[in-house]
Amino acid sequence: MRTLPKILSGLIVVLLFGACSNKVNHEQNVKFQGDTLKILTATSGDTVFKQYIRLDNKVGENHNDTSIYSTKSIDTTIAKSNFYFTAKGFKIYFDKQKVIEYCDSVIKITPPDKEGEDWGNWSIINSMERLKKQAKSEKAMDEELAGWLSILLERFNPLVVNESTNQTSKRLLKKKYLSKTFGCREYASINQHGDTAFIWFEQDFLEPIDSRGSR
Repeated sequence: MRTLPKILSGLIVVLLFGACSNKVNHEQNVKFQGDTLKILTATSGDTVFKQYIRLDNKVGENHNDTSIYSTKSIDTTIAKSNFYFTAKGFKIYFDKQKVIEYCDSVIKITPPDKEGEDWGNWSIINSMERLKKQAKSEKAMDEELAGWLSILLERFNPLVVNESTNQTSKRLLKKKYLSKTFGCREYASINQHGDTAFIWFEQDFLEPIDSRGSR
């Protein structure tokens, strides 16, 4: 897992909360950085889309073609239990019954692997069975498989609590990056004062590099 900054740009928060309202707002603007980069920004509700267009047809190593920023609310009705994830000084809780029902639905619709195929479907079923076991147990979680936290953060509204202060986060910030070679998601807590702190990072794909170093 990469090491990412704990504190995210305050500009992102301003953009997101400035777009939040009962009435969905739609805004667009274009910004140029020198003569090599054009940035298109579109805001819809509390979601901000940024598209980076290279005018010199070159793509830097850390260049992201598209960045999407969005937020989701925190579910304060979730009871604190032994079923939680720890990440970067936060405890992240989910509704146990919803997680169990989700695991059951994935297990139900995932067919067994056919003879001669890889073990892809078996891996999915096995992962969901183990996650379900953790959610059903009254004991502390004794394993966390890769992908569990990001799957649940995508699907459900969590309860996020700062371990040091015991304060509940106000919202969850998600940043998604997409390009021709790279895709990832980053999650952060937004506290009651509007400060952001990095929680989790998930890489979605990376195009392999051949022996000559090109993609």
